[in-house]
Amino acid sequence: MDLDEIKVLFELYGKQTVKRVWLERLVPQGDYLYTLNRFFAWFYFRVKKPDMYIKSMETRILNRRMGK
Repeated sequence: MDLDEIKVLFELYGKQTVKRVWLERLVPQGDYLYTLNRFFAWFYFRVKKPDMYIKSMETRILNRRMGK
């Protein structure tokens, strides 16, 4: 997937939907997609501290899946 294809996703589905899917599908994969997740957080969602945000969201999502 390249930047033009990602831009189309935002145009088709909107920022909220893309962010929700990113959080549900990509962030929980942790180190495997670390660089991509960091880029998404910083570039597309303007997160000021992407490392902290990604780790926090990863933990929250995984805890929710485990019923904690």
